[in-house]
Amino acid sequence: MEQTQSYTNTSTKRAWIAEQARLHPERVFNALHHLIDMDWMREAYRHTRKDGAAGIDGVKAADYERELDGPGRGLRAHEALQLGLAG
Repeated sequence: MEQTQSYTNTSTKRAWIAEQARLHPERVFNALHHLIDMDWMREAYRHTRKDGAAGIDGVKAADYERELDGPGRGLRAHEALQLGLAG
């Protein structure tokens, strides 16, 4: 899986969230899913261990990578996040 040029965009979003949390410690972040896009998901995947056990949903790293790069390009996982069904 190759690193995309959108790393800066993903990094900027993470920095913005961190800054908001630091500036407004009383704020509750209960809806960040609108900030998560496919580039964010690829970057998150890049940071995960690939030799670990399958997740609670039974999906292994290799399966997840195929889904991110496959014909649906991770749409199932991304749609679940957008609908609040993941996690």
